[in-house]
Amino acid sequence: MVKPYSENEIDSFLLEFHNPLIPALIVFIINCRKHKEDNSIGIEDLEYALDNINEVHHAQRFDSFARPEAVQLEIDRGKEALKKIDQGEILIDREKIEKRLRLLEDKKKLIDIDRILVTEITDKFLEETIKNHWSSVEFHYDLLDIWRYIFESITFNKDDIPEGKFTLYRAGTKEGFSWTDNLDIAKRFHSRNKEFPNYISERNYLLKLDVTKDDILFYESDRSEDEYVLIPDENKIEVIPHS
Repeated sequence: MVKPYSENEIDSFLLEFHNPLIPALIVFIINCRKHKEDNSIGIEDLEYALDNINEVHHAQRFDSFARPEAVQLEIDRGKEALKKIDQGEILIDREKIEKRLRLLEDKKKLIDIDRILVTEITDKFLEETIKNHWSSVEFHYDLLDIWRYIFESITFNKDDIPEGKFTLYRAGTKEGFSWTDNLDIAKRFHSRNKEFPNYISERNYLLKLDVTKDDILFYESDRSEDEYVLIPDENKIEVIPHS
C-alpha cells in the first residue's frame, strides 16, 4: 500500500526547491488534488509537469540560473572526455570526471507522485502553504498567470480583513497582486524599484485602489508590509503623482 505524505513531509520537500520553482510546485499539488477529486487533470500531464520541475531543480543544484540543457551538455562533454582518456588521447584525472558525472546524472526525484496522489490535501493546509510561499518568493511579476491559477483554485479565510471600503496602495504595475494599506510602504517600494539595474519607469507607478473585503484574497503581515493580495480591477486603479 502506498503511504500518503504527512503535511510536515510536504513542507520539507517544498523547502528543498529553489524559490522560483515554488509556484509550479503548488500548481502541481493543486492539480494532483483535482486529479484525485474528479480526474479533470490527467496522470500523464502530472508526470510531465513533475519531470519538468525536477529537470529545472536538478540543473539549479549546480547553478541557480542553469537550464537542464546546459547540464546535459556538460554530461555529454564529460562522457566524451572519458572516451578520449580510454583511447589515450588526453591525460587528465578520470576519477574526478566520473565523480562529476555521477553528481550531474543523479536525478533522484524529491516527490513521489504515487504518494502525493493518495495524500489528502486539505483546504486549510493548501491555504497556509500558498500564503507562506507567496511571501518567500521575492518577485512575482513573471509568474502572475501561475499565481492567478493558484488563487482561483482555493477560497481563503478573510476573518482578518476589515469590513467596509478602504484604500490600498502599490508601487509597480497595475496588474500586480501585492498591495498595502500603508502609503509610506508603497512609497518605499517605489523608491527601491528605481535602484534595480533593469529599471523601467513605465513599470513603476505609485498606485491607489479603493476596495472592499470581497475584492481581497488574503492579508499577509509576515514581512511587516501590511500586504493585501488581490487580483485588481485595473480600470479602478488611480495613479498617484509622485517623483
